[in-house]
Amino acid sequence: MLLLSEKLKQCANHLTEWSKQSFGCIQKQLEDKNKQLTQVEYTVALRADYEIVKALKGEINDLLDKENLMWQQRSKALYLKSGDSNTSFFHNRASHRFRRNRITGLTNSAGSWCKSQEEITDIAINYYSDLFTLNTPPISQLVLDTISPSITTEMNADLLRNFSREEVEAALKDIEPLSTPGPDGMPPIFFQSF
Repeated sequence: MLLLSEKLKQCANHLTEWSKQSFGCIQKQLEDKNKQLTQVEYTVALRADYEIVKALKGEINDLLDKENLMWQQRSKALYLKSGDSNTSFFHNRASHRFRRNRITGLTNSAGSWCKSQEEITDIAINYYSDLFTLNTPPISQLVLDTISPSITTEMNADLLRNFSREEVEAALKDIEPLSTPGPDGMPPIFFQSF
């Protein structure tokens, strides 16, 4: 376990160094680019050479996108940091979620409003039991014989085969890269780079 902890610390240090080299201080870079743009717009107005202005605006937009992404990641980190400790922030979020997700009552099949926990439980059980129970008579073989199968035996064999490493990698790449981190604290983008 100590080895894993040490490797995670090294990974964090490398990621911090990479962040400094790749992003640096985005706010400072934005200020510099905006100053350059102001100067270039003044000189370009005299020469009518707008390609430089277009390139600078593109760089500014890229920096603004990076800054937006940085603030999204920081807000998630703040939530995780505050949510893991016993703070008022965490309690407010949990209380709000509890109030929003709480079921105070349900309407039964007779149309009456039920509030007690036992009645709500019975309504939910009956609803899903009815939903997943076969209520219609079985289809006759004559009807089934007239329907042409849409899944061939080759398709079925392909569906039943074991998954490959490439399929797992493709599934990982389809996950939203900055969605909620897993139990290890890493967002999906961390695993998508491998």
